[in-house]
Amino acid sequence: VLLERLFAPLPITASSTDADNLHIGCWDDQFNGTASSHMLVTPDRIVVSYDAYPPYEHDIVSDYTSFFSPENSQVDAQGVSFIASNDPDGDSAGLFSDFDMMIDSSDEMVDIIYYCQIDYNDPSAVEAAKEDEDINYADLGSGCNGYAWSKMRRADNDEECKDLIVAEEDGDDHFSDGHGHENDEKSVKSVKSVAFAMSGSFATGAIMAMIGIIAM
Repeated sequence: VLLERLFAPLPITASSTDADNLHIGCWDDQFNGTASSHMLVTPDRIVVSYDAYPPYEHDIVSDYTSFFSPENSQVDAQGVSFIASNDPDGDSAGLFSDFDMMIDSSDEMVDIIYYCQIDYNDPSAVEAAKEDEDINYADLGSGCNGYAWSKMRRADNDEECKDLIVAEEDGDDHFSDGHGHENDEKSVKSVKSVAFAMSGSFATGAIMAMIGIIAM
């Protein structure tokens, strides 16, 4: 049973024609030859990693996912907002974040993503999902609480994100949205230094090796 779980495909694919899922995949900031940060977005979680720091994993609370119209000619007509529980090992453990993402898919060679973590320490998913006054979808230079939106490009090779997230499923544990609702999906915990094979235009993964399993 364990082997079946380890080698099951990871659900992180997206169709290039599916506007709802263009954000899914591996992203980096390698605009000048060297990437200093990476982000992996799957249907279940967002993992962000900066040089010299461990990855920060956020579990998406799917009940609060919403779409919006940026009304910005520099990006696609549809953006997406994710509410997520923060990394249980991070400084804001037990709190919730709001990630807003917009895609520019106008270049046939590479997609660009702009994202803003407008909230990072809300006490509940309900609170994090409330409308924010400090975000401006039309202003990429200072529309994220007065700062520029984070800009990344789709990675040339999805294996750039191989160390960010390979999850051990735990069927007994669930995480709460902080407002009395339990998430029905299985909770997970990252395991570093585990490779998975990638194929397809974005990221289709199957676990190839696991050197450590962390019990929840």
